[in-house]
Parts: sequence; structure tokens; C-alpha cells
Amino acid sequence: SEGEPAIEQVAIKRARAAIDSYHFELEPAAQREVNRVFEQACRALDVEPPQ
Repeated sequence: SEGEPAIEQVAIKRARAAIDSYHFELEPAAQREVNRVFEQACRALDVEPPQ
């Protein structure tokens, strides 16, 4: 319905929060890989990645 965030956007925001919560434990190369996969998922779902 209008005005409610799409389920995809809710899922993406939760995924971003989960990624951010453990990002500091990852090596830089792993961080880049996670970000790349995350952005691919956003594109696949046709949602804007949260900033």
C-alpha cells in the first residue's frame, strides 16, 4: 500500500545494518566484496542502497 516501505527496502536496510555491525571485523578486501554483493542484491531487487 502507499506510504509503507516495500518489503525489499526493509530487508535491504536490515541487511545493511547487519553488514555494518560486523564490518570492522572484516579485512578491507572482504569489506569490498561484501559491499559489491550487497550492491548487486540492491540492483537485483531494484531498490536504492541505503546511504
